[in-house]
Amino acid sequence: MNIIITINKQSKVPMENTNIAVVTGANKGIGYAIVEQLLLHPTKYSVFLTSRDTQRGEEAMANLLKKYPEFKNRLHYHQLDVSSSKSIDNFVQWLEDNQKTVSLLVNNAGIFYQREIRPNNGNFEFVDFLPPEDTKRIIQTNVRGLIELTEKLLPYLADDGKIINISSLAGELWWQGEAVQNWLSDSRLTRQGFFDLLDTFEQAAYKQQHPALGYFGSIYFTSKAFVNAYTRFILPRLLKKNQTGFAVHPGWIQTDLGGKEAPGKIDDSYVSTLAIVNLSLEDSLKLSGRYFDEFGKLKDF
Repeated sequence: MNIIITINKQSKVPMENTNIAVVTGANKGIGYAIVEQLLLHPTKYSVFLTSRDTQRGEEAMANLLKKYPEFKNRLHYHQLDVSSSKSIDNFVQWLEDNQKTVSLLVNNAGIFYQREIRPNNGNFEFVDFLPPEDTKRIIQTNVRGLIELTEKLLPYLADDGKIINISSLAGELWWQGEAVQNWLSDSRLTRQGFFDLLDTFEQAAYKQQHPALGYFGSIYFTSKAFVNAYTRFILPRLLKKNQTGFAVHPGWIQTDLGGKEAPGKIDDSYVSTLAIVNLSLEDSLKLSGRYFDEFGKLKDF
């Protein structure tokens, strides 16, 4: 049950904690599976299924309510396109207007073009460069939009709130050249330095010159490396004392994004996320800023 209280009109920070969970890109695939598991979770989250496309999001919500009619008071929908500042602002304004505090944010929305790479003996090899418009769409959604939503939502994050960034093994640093490994694993990396690197990478990628700077050819792979670096070095400096943030690899899963070659099933895709959700506050604080594999085990970036 949502508790509505009166707050000082000078304050823009909601004061109640109703265990609200927000999942982006949740109309299908991994995001949809995470929403379902959060509804079943003993915490009894009020879950906001969000999506770029309203019709698809509402259809996803209807499908879940058909399966779980008992959750009609705990499942909600809100349009949210993380690549759009206007859409992000609309969602954040809704949180303020309705005095909501978010306990859990799962940044799941992401874009990947399968023509970039192909599987090869259990590994991946780069195949094709993307045109500038596709490059921009990946970076805007996977990195810039994720960060914009996260930082605009921070004033509405519960004092012990968690942020889980859905990353990928594709973002692990060993895919990148030595110089990039150094840049993205430097604990002295500042927020401005982070965005300077991202700007330089993006401009080079438009010209298909990013491999010369030490980046792997795939824009998706590098976008996840930036997500990991942000989670590791930048986000922790923005959080309050008991707030925490994590990056997780959900596994290579058979979804529209993962493709038919993926070995993982959808029921494997939420293991790492639930492992973070289930961490105690004490363990969360010890492990904040870290990266977890598809089994929910701590792993190096």
